[in-house]
Amino acid sequence: MQVLNLPDHLLSRSSFTAEFPLDRPARPGWLTVPLAAVYGPAADMYHRVFDSIHVFHAPAPVISIGNLVVGGTGKTPCTIELARMIMEIEPRLAAANAIAVLSRGFGRATSDMVVVEPNSDYHRTGDEPLLIKQAEPRLAVVVHVDRNKSALLAVHKLGSRLLLLDDGFQNRRLARDLDVVLLDGAHPFGNGKVLPAGPLREGRRALIRASLIIGVGKDFSVAQKLAADLGKPFAGAIPKLTLPLELSTDLSTPVYLLTSIARPSRFYNMLVTKGLNVLSGEAFGDHHRFTRKELDGVAKAAEQAGAKYVLTTSKDRVRIQSWPYQTPLLVANLRLDFVHRDELEALVRPLIGSAVKSVE
Repeated sequence: MQVLNLPDHLLSRSSFTAEFPLDRPARPGWLTVPLAAVYGPAADMYHRVFDSIHVFHAPAPVISIGNLVVGGTGKTPCTIELARMIMEIEPRLAAANAIAVLSRGFGRATSDMVVVEPNSDYHRTGDEPLLIKQAEPRLAVVVHVDRNKSALLAVHKLGSRLLLLDDGFQNRRLARDLDVVLLDGAHPFGNGKVLPAGPLREGRRALIRASLIIGVGKDFSVAQKLAADLGKPFAGAIPKLTLPLELSTDLSTPVYLLTSIARPSRFYNMLVTKGLNVLSGEAFGDHHRFTRKELDGVAKAAEQAGAKYVLTTSKDRVRIQSWPYQTPLLVANLRLDFVHRDELEALVRPLIGSAVKSVE
């Protein structure tokens, strides 16, 4: 089956999404080129400063999971799967709060320190920290812009022995023992341009800091070759989409998509590849806060299109606090399956050993 790009009708009522062309140069706006010319050197200068100064060392091993681009490479599902892998290797780290995820809680409405609970309000936590906690309740999830303070609270107040720094590659104030960097497996650098002309937060030379490169996607050959050229360990991560029972038993069921993620076309393409009958849909900007009026409009459009269900992602679902409509709302869950897991385990095991010594 031919996999299509995200159709125009999926974006007909949408606000800005974070997608950049992956396989061709973007046509930059008149301001993006000069702004990118300023942003790139500024980012380089920032990281050079941190290359030469002492930073805070947490009283527990730290694994950073990050990337080079804005959104859409699977950091959240990678964080969840990495935590589960560690719990599988060492059951003592499967105890409640033994592993803590430190997040800044992008897009949240408050700035206080929050220890996330499964029933927390995403306005206080951010959507991704709440999703992590709901997916794996054994994890402690601490949200604050200052990850140094989060680390101290996790260790001293919650008893955490291993810290996962969510979206941490550009956060240099907290030292890390392992820097995991996720890249799109086939198009690691998007269109090759830094913000705002492209998706790069910093240039490709930043990969020198990586301890491990993970290529995400069914095709991760380009990222794997890049890792080999840099002399970096490599692991692949293949996205796996789990459909709700109502759809997995009948792929012909007509559905209407509702998304507000960085890469809506990836979600759409995975559904089409599975053979799902996608009638239409709407893609809002990443981390979008849905209004009641917007959800009313989605429900009405789905009914008019003849959809039996509205389908969304688990990340979007935490931001949809109620759905009082006739057309039911279903959730598709995304997870990552690690390939070359032995490379990942070899790097993680020493840190597991250090973490376990602290509880013996």
